[in-house]
Amino acid sequence: MSGCCGQGPVIVSGTTATPRMDVETVLLCDVLADGTVAATVLVEPVYDTSSGARIGTRTVDPATGADYTPAGTLGRCPTTTNCASETTPTATVGLCLADGTPIAITVVRDCDGAVAQEGWINLATGAFSAGAPPAGTMACGDSQSVQVSGTFCDIDAATGDVLGLVLIEYSYAADGTISSVRLVDAVTGTTYTPTGTITVCPAGVEQPDQDMAQLCDVQTDGTRVPMIRDYRRDENGAIVGHSDYTLDGSPYVPTGTVGTCDPPSGVDVETWPLCVLNTDGSVMQHIRAEQTYDATGAPSGLPRLVDAVTGGPIAIPGGATIGVCPAPEPCARQLLERCGCDDTDGDGVGDVKYTELWAVDPCNGEPPVLLGAYQDGDLTQPYTPVAPVECTAAEALPGPLSTGVRAVTGTAPQDIAGAFPGLQSVSLTVLSDRVLVSMSDGTAVPIPAGVTMTWSVAQDPDTALAAASFAGATATASYLLNWTHK
Repeated sequence: MSGCCGQGPVIVSGTTATPRMDVETVLLCDVLADGTVAATVLVEPVYDTSSGARIGTRTVDPATGADYTPAGTLGRCPTTTNCASETTPTATVGLCLADGTPIAITVVRDCDGAVAQEGWINLATGAFSAGAPPAGTMACGDSQSVQVSGTFCDIDAATGDVLGLVLIEYSYAADGTISSVRLVDAVTGTTYTPTGTITVCPAGVEQPDQDMAQLCDVQTDGTRVPMIRDYRRDENGAIVGHSDYTLDGSPYVPTGTVGTCDPPSGVDVETWPLCVLNTDGSVMQHIRAEQTYDATGAPSGLPRLVDAVTGGPIAIPGGATIGVCPAPEPCARQLLERCGCDDTDGDGVGDVKYTELWAVDPCNGEPPVLLGAYQDGDLTQPYTPVAPVECTAAEALPGPLSTGVRAVTGTAPQDIAGAFPGLQSVSLTVLSDRVLVSMSDGTAVPIPAGVTMTWSVAQDPDTALAAASFAGATATASYLLNWTHK
């Protein structure tokens, strides 16, 4: 006997012994018409012992070896499936606990395709927990362990006054429940201790406001660095903080004492213009020297040099010298200003004022050249008019002008308007002492050293300055005059 089940091939013996043949048996199933398996049977071949030829087939029960009569059709047994081992585990990620910890939800699918949740995995620790995840679980992008409410007010119960602006800060535990609540000052961000009743703000209460002021960072040597201080105020107008910036809006950290840009009371300041000159004598930078005097009139220290525009400290390049600024060339190009108006709303009236800068060449008779337009005369605000119109006083583009320049020392009067009836503008730069100036109102005004002033017509283009005379206060007075005339 041989084979995997039963007694093996059947050999029918005759009178002569024939060697036994080893032939594998076949295990088949008795499959009924409805597809169910009635039994598993063993099919055995039957051979002739004389010739060795196969003469038949025997079907037996593999368990008992007894003959088996099929009730259906003998065929290959269908593959069996163990559903318990065929479930497909999957995991859903992209979720977080209320405190932001990432997790994965594990689910399985059975043989019928039904999905069931087994539990969840803490992706930070790898720990598995059976059942549903804790309350508060949400998409990681929406997870917040801290939330802040809108603005509330601390109200004085007796007077109804607003004592402060308050935010309510909620902190959440990992299970999504609120773990703590904190009152926050809406202005400073610090913890707030109420003195009245926290409730909805009354109508009309505004958010904290800010205002700005230009100050100076006063250094130990007296140099004043201009700066902007932006104050924060609460709803009652009290200052609760500030931020500092340079004049161009960059953050600034003061290194001296922040104060006004004016000298302290009782201290007089004398200034005079100078220039930083290169080896050829050309102007590299306009500066000014300042000498401060105390209340007794005595100098409080050595003169200091500052930038003529910003008042900030200067750095003298190597090889440069400091000296009196050279007088302008008689035929140098002049810079003139013209006021303009822009009708931005289309009503025919100029509602935006701007200033045009024109370059005029009085020597060669070239037409004026427009260098640019600026809003409110501020060179940091370039402006492009969209619909220029005449301002209240009619103006016209400047025509070719003649210029003059004069360096004066002493008290001899200089009647510029009388000498040039078509006088359009005149500039005075006081180099030393003081200069008495008489304009159209007839009042003589003393202008101190270091000051530069300009007067020009601002009405009809055919008009001229009616009066413009200058005289040194003493014999040591020294000044420059520059003018334009038709």
